[in-house]
Amino acid sequence: LAVKRPRPARRRMKRAMLCAVLLMHCEALRTSLPHHHCGSTSARGLRCQRMIHASPYSEEREDVHGSHKEDPTPIVTQANPVGRVLLCYTGGTLGMVKEGGSWSPQQKRGGLSALIASMIEFHDDTMPDIHMVEYDPLLDSSNIGPADWCSLANLVGRHYFDYDGFVIVHGTDTMAYTASALSFMLEGLGKPVVLTGSMIPMREPFNDARRNLISSIVLAGSSQSCEVSVFFNDGLLRGNRAVKCDAGGLAAFSSPNHPPLATVG
Repeated sequence: LAVKRPRPARRRMKRAMLCAVLLMHCEALRTSLPHHHCGSTSARGLRCQRMIHASPYSEEREDVHGSHKEDPTPIVTQANPVGRVLLCYTGGTLGMVKEGGSWSPQQKRGGLSALIASMIEFHDDTMPDIHMVEYDPLLDSSNIGPADWCSLANLVGRHYFDYDGFVIVHGTDTMAYTASALSFMLEGLGKPVVLTGSMIPMREPFNDARRNLISSIVLAGSSQSCEVSVFFNDGLLRGNRAVKCDAGGLAAFSSPNHPPLATVG
């Protein structure tokens, strides 16, 4: 009798195969590139950019679902900023709006940036300057794949020396896969790249979106964790160790095989 493989096992196998392919690709890039001393942020950034540009996937592809080719737009400017963070909004629950009694991605561009700009928390003296790029159209994370990972890696590469950190707002369905892929594609990072999202939209009176986004921006601006990571609920998790463990609760992500990089609260 054929035994049906449990779904979690299939997911682990798929994840392992993906990581193996990415590791082989990155190893090939490492052997073809000159080595650089990674003791400084600039050296790490140069190596990171070389890794991206040497990749056969570095060109923008026509089949990428969304586009972010416009220049970043300033949405929060402080008098004495503690840093500069680039916020990339790909889609997901965090920025959804209620239409006809149900939540759906906002079709009008600029909705999330206007909401952030209107919130006093983001104008606090402890917050960095925030610039934003927005995918058009916004992506359903269940459709995000390798082409979109390359698009995000190129976004970081193009603006690497312009910002102190990067925050990617992403749907939760494939956030762990994107974080894992980017952790291999952006080797040698000297700045934080934090992926975050929410289980409840920011426009709901009670939500987890506000805390997740504020914490992610603060962490990205502090340059304390210079790697790809996932922030959710109250934990900062290593990008290639994070897994989605709960489809309904606010503590939707965990890191079973590695302790959190940081805990907020």
